[in-house]
Amino acid sequence: MAVGVIKSDLCNVNKRLKELLDGIHYAPNNRNIVLKPNLVAPVPAERGVITHPLVTRAFIEYLKEFEGTKISILESSSVAQNTKRVFEMTGYSEIANEYNIPILDAEEVEQKEVEWHYGKIKIPEIVFSHEYINIAKMKTHIGTKVSLGMKNQKGLITNADKKRFHLKHKLTKAVEELSNIISPNLTILDGIIALEGDGPGGAGIPVEMNALIAGADMIEVDNAGLLAMGFCAGEVEYIPVKNIDVIFGNLDEIKRIFLRANSHRLNLGNVSYYSCRSCSGCTERLAMGLKRLPKNLNMEKMNVLAGSEAYIPENSYPIVCYGNCTQKFAADNNLPFLEGCPPNMDAIYSFATDSVLSE
Repeated sequence: MAVGVIKSDLCNVNKRLKELLDGIHYAPNNRNIVLKPNLVAPVPAERGVITHPLVTRAFIEYLKEFEGTKISILESSSVAQNTKRVFEMTGYSEIANEYNIPILDAEEVEQKEVEWHYGKIKIPEIVFSHEYINIAKMKTHIGTKVSLGMKNQKGLITNADKKRFHLKHKLTKAVEELSNIISPNLTILDGIIALEGDGPGGAGIPVEMNALIAGADMIEVDNAGLLAMGFCAGEVEYIPVKNIDVIFGNLDEIKRIFLRANSHRLNLGNVSYYSCRSCSGCTERLAMGLKRLPKNLNMEKMNVLAGSEAYIPENSYPIVCYGNCTQKFAADNNLPFLEGCPPNMDAIYSFATDSVLSE
């Protein structure tokens, strides 16, 4: 296999992505093509959370060179989100209209039941029948250390299975096992505006890395992404170590040391959020909910616990249990509890307001 690396910014991404793909000799074998970006939430592209729409648009432009291509865009956003709204808010609906291509919610398309390590799992049929292109984001992650090509595939599965990845299976093991049954024809890592620190969502820090990585072997591409982010080979447990054959560009030219994510903890202003095997739905809903609170709302410092393995932090801040997975823990420890999977914005606002009024 082979990997290519190139420096690129958003102004020259069309030209640079073409140079990269030509450099690794990519051409689609199947003219029916499905693109899978990372659109976890309706976050502005400049924050480094989602696959930048200009990167996806540049790839669509590249495919126009091949006669008879029929393109679709497929995604299932975080369980806290409405995927159609995410398409609209991130500029992907505009791209779809411009090129007259369908955008598909992975929850709503025809599914194929596949045997895997944990029994059976439903995967969109289209990724097996089409040329499947994984256009992932280069970012850090509080639960998996990084989110690259392998982690991006979690957006193919149903919301029910996403929750099982966190609550029933070990997340990193499930992501690795998913890569054993789904193999993209091409993986592209969008590192033009990457994300470091407490990713994969809005608590992370955008960084202008100005880089793209691409290759036919997703595992090899993810290994290249790790090195580009300053991780060592084997440092991320679920990404198997693989030799990297860079046939285009120079990996050393794009390397930087990324700020690592805290392990399962986010600092959201005065809120310390503990992800105790919680899914990204709770994480993103809370982060977005807190951002929407009034600027003059002076919340007290508190711990918010989410997930099936909640525990009492060592500090003495007040605690609230967040989401249905913590209901028993809250009852056992006589702690306040926000119901929902995930709790809605009104519940977040009410609790935050009550916590201020009760001081």
